[in-house]
Amino acid sequence: MKKSCGTPEEPSNGRIIVTDAFLGSAVNYSCNEGYRLIGKDQRRCEISGKTVRWSGDVPICQNIPCLPPPDIPHGSYSDTFTSDFVYGSAVTYKCDKGYTLIGKDLIYCTTKDKKNGEWSGPAPECRKTGKQCSYPPAITNGKHSGQAHVFAIGTSVTYSCDPGYTDRKGTDSLYSIRSLDLPHPPL
Repeated sequence: MKKSCGTPEEPSNGRIIVTDAFLGSAVNYSCNEGYRLIGKDQRRCEISGKTVRWSGDVPICQNIPCLPPPDIPHGSYSDTFTSDFVYGSAVTYKCDKGYTLIGKDLIYCTTKDKKNGEWSGPAPECRKTGKQCSYPPAITNGKHSGQAHVFAIGTSVTYSCDPGYTDRKGTDSLYSIRSLDLPHPPL
């Protein structure tokens, strides 16, 4: 009669793959998404004295941690739940009065290697709100390269004609506009 080690324990926030529980068999452990395995990912049913038992200890599935999100000059972030930053945690950035947020205001803790946490993107920056230009005007049968939400004085925007169209000069050249407070778009 084959000796059995019995059903092995399953870790919190993880799972096991068991083919059988008899002498010589093995079980494999893995963790749920957002958790990392601490300990060995496999245990074996082996002889221990006059009986059989699973080797080693049940591994632990631990939240994947992120370092605190980066601080930004003239701004701050807020998180809604905790000061421990783990997989799935999100923070929202905002700027101090007189500053404008440039970039994404929300980043979250994620992972690429299922062991170490990292933030989903860079922290935004806060720029001094100064004189700003309005959103660049649209042109018929063309477009501009501006992607920002705020256009400070000195920002460059490049206009180009759609395929098949040329400017009044008869070329398909690009316009680089330095001052965006234009009375009308370039043609």
